[in-house]
Amino acid sequence: MSDTEVRDWGPDHITVNGRHVQPGVEVSIVGQGKRRFRFISYDPRGWVNVWGGRPNREQLRSFEADRIGTVHRTAKIKNSGMPKATGLKGMKR
Repeated sequence: MSDTEVRDWGPDHITVNGRHVQPGVEVSIVGQGKRRFRFISYDPRGWVNVWGGRPNREQLRSFEADRIGTVHRTAKIKNSGMPKATGLKGMKR
């Protein structure tokens, strides 16, 4: 789909265009506007599980890994509403 380079380091760590992505790191997804998503895990079939979307309407989503456009350096997503199953609730920014 795009020329995004994704390297698989396991279910909880990937590298996207030279930037390390681990649980809690915010990313932008191509085709989702300015919305930010928090990385949760990587599926070896090439899918990433993320949490985020519209403010106050965040949800668990899955995208193809090559749709990750930007790996953000600073966190802007609020922690409220993060499901416990992700293991990221209450994570410090």
